[in-house]
Amino acid sequence: MNWKSFLAAALLSAGLILPSFGIRIVLDYRYDTAGFFEQPGAKTALRDVADLFESLIQDQLLRIDSADFPGTTWTATIRHPGTNQTIEIVNPVIPENTVIIFPAGLSLSGGTTGRGGNSGFRARPRDQFFERIVGRGQTGATAPDPADRTDYAISLGSISFDNSDRTWNFTRANAPGTEFYSTAIHEFCHVFGFGIASTFRNLIVDGEFTGANSVQAFGGRVPLHGDEAHWQNNSNNPNPRVCFDPNNPNNVLSSKLGVFGQIHGADQIAIMDPSRCDDGQNFPTLTALDIAALQDIGWEVAPPLAFRSDLADLSQPSFRWNTLPTFRYTLLRGQQLDNLQPLSIQPGNGAPASFTDRSPLSRQAFYRLQAEARTSVTDRASALRSSQIKQTGIATFTTLPSSMVSQAPSSVTCACDDPAHNFHWK
Repeated sequence: MNWKSFLAAALLSAGLILPSFGIRIVLDYRYDTAGFFEQPGAKTALRDVADLFESLIQDQLLRIDSADFPGTTWTATIRHPGTNQTIEIVNPVIPENTVIIFPAGLSLSGGTTGRGGNSGFRARPRDQFFERIVGRGQTGATAPDPADRTDYAISLGSISFDNSDRTWNFTRANAPGTEFYSTAIHEFCHVFGFGIASTFRNLIVDGEFTGANSVQAFGGRVPLHGDEAHWQNNSNNPNPRVCFDPNNPNNVLSSKLGVFGQIHGADQIAIMDPSRCDDGQNFPTLTALDIAALQDIGWEVAPPLAFRSDLADLSQPSFRWNTLPTFRYTLLRGQQLDNLQPLSIQPGNGAPASFTDRSPLSRQAFYRLQAEARTSVTDRASALRSSQIKQTGIATFTTLPSSMVSQAPSSVTCACDDPAHNFHWK
């Protein structure tokens, strides 16, 4: 068994989310000159968030290296996360399937707690190397007119966190200070194009987001904030003393992703609301709607499969898994891995799902859970995640089967405290 299969087996036996192996996110702290991430727990928390996005995004991103294209050169431009000044990086080498993010502390005004965005660039000539920088091999990402693009790719990003007399909570517990995890998740979404990508902005009609996956997850067009870079703001609450009011008509509600100890499927205001708040017990994380937006932007997303089995009664083995509304889940079964047949097909709805096999096969059986995107987008392959359980007596075995032109850097300012709530984003 290779290390990936071993890791998958260990996680599944613990009832945890099975990982996938898509992109790699490198956190480069060279610009954190003020030492924000020297605070205890800061780097660990940001790494946890990066690992979450690594597990979700399955795109195959080509390497960017001017040496591979003789006679070419390029300069990446990013917002320095520690000064907010535009800086240039000449001919950076971006490894295959890698995104490099520069985090740092920065004194932010107006109660702002975070700012996230990705890079621009200058390149010459406009040829195959230019297309490599823009699209990294993603079909549909390199159309000359951004309005015609149907896919998206990035190489570099930067995130700033406020370091002006602010106490941060880098744990997942209810503790004093500004909650870090959900702030970081929000900014990562901006780095990956939420509110920034041309493919996001191409789907805005009359102040509403019309991406097919987001419409599927929300049940209709999603209202946007005035900056058109966030979901509708829920801060116009009739009861300003209540952080989360389920009766607030301005809520953009979705179902919570069951990560970082959170309950999968619980109602939550989507993480990309510009005015978020914590209920003091369960901090916000990604929701089905936020993930759907990443799909609409063009990312190939594989949903985390918390695939669990109950083999206490081998005459009726049962299985449970978490779902997202933009995916269809198929449980397959067979006595041989090369001959599995569908046993149950269920569309996701954001809540946990289950199935009991009331007529199990004799001797032994393999079960595989497969998740496939419900919405087909032209020129973009659907990401697929599968996991397997082999049932032999009372034992289980698991494995994970083997996937001179310029552009300005973009960023979105958000995350500010509100004295009437625990915190919110601006």
